[in-house]
Amino acid sequence: MISKNFYIEFGKVLYALTIADGYISDKEKKAVIDLVKKKLAPLEDVPDQFGTDLAYYAEFAFETEEDSFDSKEDAIASFNMYLKVTHLRLPKSVKNACLEILNELAKSSGHKISQEEASIIKNFENKVLVA
Repeated sequence: MISKNFYIEFGKVLYALTIADGYISDKEKKAVIDLVKKKLAPLEDVPDQFGTDLAYYAEFAFETEEDSFDSKEDAIASFNMYLKVTHLRLPKSVKNACLEILNELAKSSGHKISQEEASIIKNFENKVLVA
C-alpha cells in the first residue's frame, strides 16, 4: 500500500506538467484520467474507507489543482517538501509507472516535450527514482 498522500502529491506533479505550457488541453485531462486508470490503479491494492482505489487520489489532486489555479512552482514545491519530510521509499513498479505516466502525459498534447516539461520529469527522476 502506498500512502494516499503520495498519490495526492503525485497528482500535483501531473498538474505542474500539464500546465507547464500555460494551459491544460482536453487531451491532457483525458490522458491524466486514462494513465492513472491504466498504469497506476492496477498497482494499488488497498482502497480508502469508501472503497475507492487510493491511486485515484492522483486524479482528484490534479483536478483540485486545476480548479484552484495553483502555480506549477507551488505544485512542485509541495511534492518536493512531501518527499523531504517523509523520506518515502516507493516500490520500483510504482516508480516506473509514475515515470511512464509523466512521459506519456508530456507527449499527449501532440507536441514535442518542452524544456519545462523535461525539467519537471527530471526533477521527479532525481527525487524519486534514485531513492
